[in-house]
Amino acid sequence: MKRIKLALIGIAMALVLGGCNEDSSSSSSTDASFSSNDSSESQSDELNSSSEAEESKNGEKGDMRAQAQGANITDKFIGIDFGGASYGDVYDCRDVLVAIHYDHTITVEYEDEILGITTLSKEQYMNIEKAADYDLLKNLDLKGDGDVCDGSSYYINFFNQDGSVSKIGCYEPTNEEFLDRYSTIIQNIPTAWINEVRDQLIDRQMQDGGNLDAFYEVIENPGKGYYISPDASINNEGEYYWYQDKTSSKNNIIDEEEWLSNNGFADCRVQTQEGYFLEDSGYYIFRGGAEKYYPEVLEFNTEEMDYVGTVDLSKFINADIATIDGWPFCPRGIKGVKLEDDGKTLYVSISHNTYASFNSENAYIVAIDMDTMQVIWKSENLVSNAHNFAIVGDTIFCGYGFTDEDDYLYALNRFTGEVMDKVKLKTGPSFIYEKEGTLYVRTYDTDYEFTLVKK
Repeated sequence: MKRIKLALIGIAMALVLGGCNEDSSSSSSTDASFSSNDSSESQSDELNSSSEAEESKNGEKGDMRAQAQGANITDKFIGIDFGGASYGDVYDCRDVLVAIHYDHTITVEYEDEILGITTLSKEQYMNIEKAADYDLLKNLDLKGDGDVCDGSSYYINFFNQDGSVSKIGCYEPTNEEFLDRYSTIIQNIPTAWINEVRDQLIDRQMQDGGNLDAFYEVIENPGKGYYISPDASINNEGEYYWYQDKTSSKNNIIDEEEWLSNNGFADCRVQTQEGYFLEDSGYYIFRGGAEKYYPEVLEFNTEEMDYVGTVDLSKFINADIATIDGWPFCPRGIKGVKLEDDGKTLYVSISHNTYASFNSENAYIVAIDMDTMQVIWKSENLVSNAHNFAIVGDTIFCGYGFTDEDDYLYALNRFTGEVMDKVKLKTGPSFIYEKEGTLYVRTYDTDYEFTLVKK
């Protein structure tokens, strides 16, 4: 892979809370809790001014970690986890804890090391203390939205006297009481100062060599419709497959998890909160973006969760977004991902979730050379909006379908992206897997099994 040294910048708190990835739903209630308004901006300015005053009191701004050494810190009251990656900002630290103490101090900690310490005002601490009512919070119904496309985890950590930690929260919570109280806590901590502390950690890790080989690459979009690079390597002797026989049976529509389990398939969706392990590549990947609901980037990590780099696909996701009354309507998002050829070729499917008539530049696969970070080919539109696609030999099996639109399974040439074969399906495909020579295709209301043969 091409490596470049990252220019890292701090992230706004509202963008980094929680994890990555995700399934599909609106996170509007969460976003609303953290939306900017005159009151919160004023409060944020006050908090950041408070941090600046603290710096002035402690002398010129230097290594905040050094300033924190030897500090007399009382027991922790609550903590908030900082983690994840935001579009344009990638860093090699995940488990940064922001802890609020009973003596009104606030610390930023990483792997049991205190990186920075400052003091909250009495008003700030009282606002947090009122919001962090353990007895109230623990009795709230905190079922998260399990259908989100990409979202965040929201947890408040309560530190017990015996040293244990009680975590209250969930993934994409919808409970308004919890979100209001969580938002109050965030609005009363100095986020600008916290980001500065984290930046110093990132700089230190970079200087220690922990991330010198990381990359951040923005992939250029070659334009609308089908494209193939003049440098593409075309293999006419490849192993191409199509089906010989097929069977189909009706499903119960809502039994997707059962179908996956019964057939021994892992949930291949990149948007799961824990990330997606690319089995043959040794990488975990997470999706992220400026707008989390429609992810724009892929963050690569080793099996040990060491950060490797980021592929930025924003120029595909945001190209010619359809609008209604001037507002963006259903932007595209990253769906399936495969890394082949010993990590040299990345395949990504990109689609939006509505009618093609709103924006026909949709539901395609793009192949990227990971050495040059250039597009090898981009398929024609409306061939891939399922959660995933399968690669068998040198054939990519993908599928497209939507309400009142044609539903098909497609076979693409892995070297060129061209459609080699297609077959009509009863409804739109959701999942596509291959196992022991059989292609399993789950559609909205029908399960297919195709017996594959080499062409």
